[in-house]
Amino acid sequence: MADKLGRTRPDERVEIQRTLNAIDEEEARVPRLYAASMVTEENWRALWNEWQDKRQRLRSSLTLLDRRCETYISDLDAALAIIGQLGIVYETLPFDDR
Repeated sequence: MADKLGRTRPDERVEIQRTLNAIDEEEARVPRLYAASMVTEENWRALWNEWQDKRQRLRSSLTLLDRRCETYISDLDAALAIIGQLGIVYETLPFDDR
């Protein structure tokens, strides 16, 4: 049902955060390789740009997750309001029409 409605998996946020942390860890390891002359300045810049692009995409994904959650909450609020109104109308109907 959740897939049909487009809801996210509960662990999706955790996966995105884990990936962001992995990028941070990788970025922390590379300077040691650079200091040991195993990574060139050009490679470092390419890697840095790649990390920034990945971070930007992942942070955008987190923002979209938050927006989706807000949409679900507002949809649920609207549904509850309609259900409340239906209850009022239902009580005003004659017994045979209920």
